[in-house]
Amino acid sequence: MYIPYLTSTKQLKMDHFKLMSLPQTTVNSLIINYTVQEMCPLQTVECEAFPELIRGLAPGASVMSRPTLGRHLKEQREQLIFDITQHLDTAKCVCTIAVAWSTSGPGYLTG
Repeated sequence: MYIPYLTSTKQLKMDHFKLMSLPQTTVNSLIINYTVQEMCPLQTVECEAFPELIRGLAPGASVMSRPTLGRHLKEQREQLIFDITQHLDTAKCVCTIAVAWSTSGPGYLTG
């Protein structure tokens, strides 16, 4: 996700940082991305420290509830499945693989 005011190469002064605020939609997207990429449980947003972190970084922003986060994730999953299905419908061929791996315990087969 590209966020121009977070990827600037110029160093900002502290007084500029205090004036900057993120739109709530950006905060929501960042929370969703964090939860997915770090494979955090949805209850992470209900921990005391998480809302404090978000409000500390983006004053005035609110943290979505666990059920709301779940709905957003379900919507994104459905959209992703739809997009992949659309791409597969137009593909002439699809290559699939199966990968087998194991540790000191039982082996697993993925495909």
